[in-house]
Amino acid sequence: GLDGMALAFGGDETGALVGDVGACSSKFGFAGEDMPKCVVSSALGFVGPVEDDDAHTDAVADLYVDSSDPASYALSPRYPHDAKRPEDYAKALEADRARRADRKARERWILGDLAQLGVERALAEDAAAASQSSRRSTVCVRNPMNEAGELSDWEAVEVLWRHGLERLTPGRPPDAAIEQPVLCAMPTWSTQQAQQRLLEMLFETFGCPAAYPARNAALSAFASGRSSALVVDLGERTSSVSPVVDGYVLVRAVRRTTAAGGGAG
Repeated sequence: GLDGMALAFGGDETGALVGDVGACSSKFGFAGEDMPKCVVSSALGFVGPVEDDDAHTDAVADLYVDSSDPASYALSPRYPHDAKRPEDYAKALEADRARRADRKARERWILGDLAQLGVERALAEDAAAASQSSRRSTVCVRNPMNEAGELSDWEAVEVLWRHGLERLTPGRPPDAAIEQPVLCAMPTWSTQQAQQRLLEMLFETFGCPAAYPARNAALSAFASGRSSALVVDLGERTSSVSPVVDGYVLVRAVRRTTAAGGGAG
């Protein structure tokens, strides 16, 4: 029965936190409850310094010197193992870390349904401050998912998860680890690399004691009280049909298209 299925696939007695980052909205709540506690738009306003790719490449390359082996590759950040560390490596590395910390401190994220409005306001502020500062800023709207419905902007993913966890655990110090296990809802066709990247973020950034990435199609079947189902999902950027058998998604049989809600108008 349903009790046996709940026992087999993880019941509601663990008090786990549940997070689902989508293309249109992101939802966070507690396992076993009917509604999420936090629903926020996945469109994020971002204000940050312009990244100088040439300067970044030079900063990385400066951490190494040419190898004495004439048969080695030409010096390139892509092949750092083919170069020797200079004597001032520690100093150069610390300078690079300071540059990254400075860039991180100048970043600003705008959450909520008014993210676009916030970006337009930030554009006006940036234009007003341009004459008073030599530092340039980039202002844009970022989404954690690409057009194919896959998690791709991991900085945006981290911002959304941080916001959701803060809303679910009020009073917790910002740097304190999460005490509850976490259930991560992921796109049905998510790759193993994407799952590993999300778990790495949850364990290393938020200190979660346990986490499990679950495919959306399987969660939809469980929510309907079934372990086997044919799940039809009409999303913001993708529409899909996914077969679920005994709690497992037949990933190779999943069919999806970019004809979805966001482009139907």
